Amino acid sequence: MTLSIFWGKMTQMITKLRIDKVNIEIRGIDNPLWRERVAQYLYPFEKSNIVINYKERDFIPRPAGETVGTVDRRTWLRTRRGYSNFDYIRENDEGAIARIDANEDFSEVDAYLTDIREFGGVDNSIRSFNMMGEIYRNYLLCHEGVIIHASAILTQGDAIAFSAPSGTGKSTHTQLWQKYVPGVKIINDDSPSVRFIGKTALLSGTPWSGKSDINTNVTAPLKAIVFLRQAAKINVSEIPRAEAAFRIISQTPVPLYDEMTDMLINSVERLLDSVPMYLLECDVSPDAVKAIRDRLFN
Repeated sequence: MTLSIFWGKMTQMITKLRIDKVNIEIRGIDNPLWRERVAQYLYPFEKSNIVINYKERDFIPRPAGETVGTVDRRTWLRTRRGYSNFDYIRENDEGAIARIDANEDFSEVDAYLTDIREFGGVDNSIRSFNMMGEIYRNYLLCHEGVIIHASAILTQGDAIAFSAPSGTGKSTHTQLWQKYVPGVKIINDDSPSVRFIGKTALLSGTPWSGKSDINTNVTAPLKAIVFLRQAAKINVSEIPRAEAAFRIISQTPVPLYDEMTDMLINSVERLLDSVPMYLLECDVSPDAVKAIRDRLFN
C-alpha cells in the first residue's frame, strides 16, 4: 500500500509492506525502481512493526556517540537512542554520504542519503532500496530472525535453501530445479528471511534478492539448508554442525556490536536445532537435482 500524505505544499510518500508477519512502514521513498521491487509486498496494515523515515540531504552531519569500530569507510556508534552508523568518502570529511539512526531493536529508524554520483557512485534509488534491506536485516536480528545468503525454492509445500559463496552456482542449481521438477518456484534468489514459530523455521521471500531480482512473496516451512560445492562426482552428505554454523555466519553481514553478533549466533543455533544441513557436491546437471531431491523426500 502506497499513500501520499500532504502537509501544506509538502508531500510525503508512505509505503506499507508486509514480509512474512512483519509490517514495515517506510516514509519518503518514491521512485520507479522502488515501486517495482516492492509491489508484491504491499499490504494495508493498521499497526507497524518497523517505521523508517527516509530523507535525502545535501549535507548529512556525522552522528555523535561512542564509536564501536570502522570497517571499509563505515563507522558504527552507540548512541543515547540506540545505534547509528555512517558512511564516508574521505576520513577527514565533516559530513557523511549515508547515515542510519535506530533505536535499540531497529523498530524506529531514521535514514539519510546524499547524492554521490559526482564521485562515481550509484543513484540514490538503488542505494535507498539496499539501505531498506539492511535495516530490515538488522530488525530481524533483534527479533530472533536472520537473513541467509541462499537461493531458496518452494517445492511440495516446503522451502529448501541452497547456500554457497557467490559464484559457486546457487542460482544455476535452483534453475535446474525449475526446469526438471514440476511446480517449483524460486522464493528468493539471494537473501530470504528465516523466522521461527516454536521449533519450526519459516523461510520467506523478501524484495532484496541480489542482481537477479527474482523473489516471491511466500512463506513456507524450511525443510533443509543445502550447501553447494562444485565437484565432478555427485555426493550428498550431512554436514557437521560446527561447519554449517561457520558457513552461515561467515556469509551473514552483521554490525560491529557484540550483542548483535550474539543475536546472530543464537538464531543460527536455533536454525541448526530445527533444520537438517547437507553438503551437495555436484556438477551442473539434472542428476544433481535428483540426488538431493531423493535424499530430502525419499
